[in-house]
Amino acid sequence: MAVEKEVGEEVEEEAEESESHPLSYDEIEDVRVDLGKRVKSAKRLGLAFKRLDMDSSGGLSKPEFKKLITIVAGKNDRFLNDKSRAQLWEAAWSGKPHGPHTELPLEVLQEWIFMTKGAPQKIKIDDF
Repeated sequence: MAVEKEVGEEVEEEAEESESHPLSYDEIEDVRVDLGKRVKSAKRLGLAFKRLDMDSSGGLSKPEFKKLITIVAGKNDRFLNDKSRAQLWEAAWSGKPHGPHTELPLEVLQEWIFMTKGAPQKIKIDDF
């Protein structure tokens, strides 16, 4: 027996499905480029960074980084869910080694936001 779904249920399922898929390279690039357009310069990023660094530690923690991402994502859960934030966090590190609780320094964030072409988001072992 087929059960018809309510329209709202379909929308919820589609939203859950889009949140469960990893961000594409293009989506990550769009966030990076949009951040660059919004902050406009390294100097302005430095000022925003100081405001976001709530504990004045000199680096952004993951919750502080989420506030930065919210600037471009608004209320779009596609970019604010845990998986997407983790992807954006790793992208911002641009392949630099870091620990699970290492805060993101301003210099690394500037390098990521203002690079002319995005760093690869995935590295295949076959490439070596």
